[in-house]
Amino acid sequence: PFTFISAALFITIVLFGYQLKIFEGPLSDVSNQNFHLMSNCMWNVIITLTTTGFGEIYPKSLFGRFIGLIICFWGTFVVSSFVVTVNNMLTFSSSEEKSYTLFRDFA
Repeated sequence: PFTFISAALFITIVLFGYQLKIFEGPLSDVSNQNFHLMSNCMWNVIITLTTTGFGEIYPKSLFGRFIGLIICFWGTFVVSSFVVTVNNMLTFSSSEEKSYTLFRDFA
């Protein structure tokens, strides 16, 4: 599960960062948002994925905002998948539960 989540995050950051560069790059000079740099585009994707949204750089075009919306929904899915994975890892199996109960009752 962690491999899937890590791969999904990496692919998402690169793919959506490139899409933001394509859609927002021509407007960078007018909007004073430097989307010419791939690092800025990837930073925007990371901040949007985690739903932090600092607001220092944001898309202005219709397609850029649509990509931002998709990133928000995908980020919610990835974060919830991570939470479910960690929860499943921390949950006792039936044999572990029996061992824990026996140890707790004995001590």
